[in-house]
Amino acid sequence: MPVESVKIIGAQHVRSGKSRFTAYVLAVETPEGTRWEVRRRYSAFLLLHSQLQSAYDNVPPIPWKSALGSSHPWVVKDRREHLDKFLQNCIGHPQLSGDRDFHEFLGFRVPGGSAPLAETSAPRVEKRARASAECEARTLKTEVRPRRPRASTALSTEGEREREMAKAARQRS
Repeated sequence: MPVESVKIIGAQHVRSGKSRFTAYVLAVETPEGTRWEVRRRYSAFLLLHSQLQSAYDNVPPIPWKSALGSSHPWVVKDRREHLDKFLQNCIGHPQLSGDRDFHEFLGFRVPGGSAPLAETSAPRVEKRARASAECEARTLKTEVRPRRPRASTALSTEGEREREMAKAARQRS
């Protein structure tokens, strides 16, 4: 199941119930000229990266989660560039380019043939990606985060002092 090319051609902001996320649109092409598109969340990239790292050495890096959130324009642009570079490196790698998980991620029917996955099998990939994202979210909650700056106790202007005094008087009554 050789892959001629994979390119991230876009990013879509998706709303599903209460959750919002960014899906990256991948264009996949085989040497025979068969083409299709698949949409993958960042969490699906994380899952693929984890699977490849457990099986191979020297897996190309992917970008880390951002404190700005996944829908911030700068984050989407930066991730898109780095995830595209990750995919190009995987295609150029003799072992990774033939990996079963990599092919499933790209939408190949695994095993047997190089036709795109049917729409009905896509939720299985997304379910695995959600489980991976939940696990990572629990891990990220334990990381050290920068402290918030403390509010200054000294008020810088006379107007701020007056507002604070008025506020305190309203709270007392």
